[in-house]
Formats: sequence, C-alpha cells, structure tokens
Amino acid sequence: MLPPIPRVRRAVMFHHGACYLERGGPAEGSLELTFRRHEMNDALRSLAVWVASGNARVQVVTFDSPEPADESLGRRNLRLDGDHALEG
Repeated sequence: MLPPIPRVRRAVMFHHGACYLERGGPAEGSLELTFRRHEMNDALRSLAVWVASGNARVQVVTFDSPEPADESLGRRNLRLDGDHALEG
C-alpha cells in the first residue's frame, strides 16, 4: 500500500479552464498520482517534482503506457534493439 499523497496546498484557476495545483508535505517512499488517459499529455507536459528541503531526491517518474512501447516507437519509426541507441 502506498503512503497518502501530500495534500493540496495551493490551487490557482485560470480563465481558459486550466488550473495549477501544488501539493506539499512530508512524503516517504513512493507516491502515486492518477490521471485519466485524456489528461496524460497535459500532466506530462506540466509535471514538476522537487524536494524543498533535506537530502531526499527524486529518483524516477514513471507511467503506464496504454500500448506496448515497441508498437508506439514503431509508429514513430524509432528502433530500440540490440546495441543501438535511438535510430530513426
């Protein structure tokens, strides 16, 4: 079971329908934020993660893809196989 997500400390609503949410508070271990599929592009474009104090660090931000990575990369003519880095 994941620990609770820090509470929303600040919310700013913009005229064009977007909003800014800031969460803050002590956190330990992994945190999980949930987004709807149609919200993922906006979430990934605007997600910022930082440590305000202490010696903690953000190690990784991951998300589940709705399709296998090789299919998604293949549609973009990218190959990740063998000893090759990115080729396209």
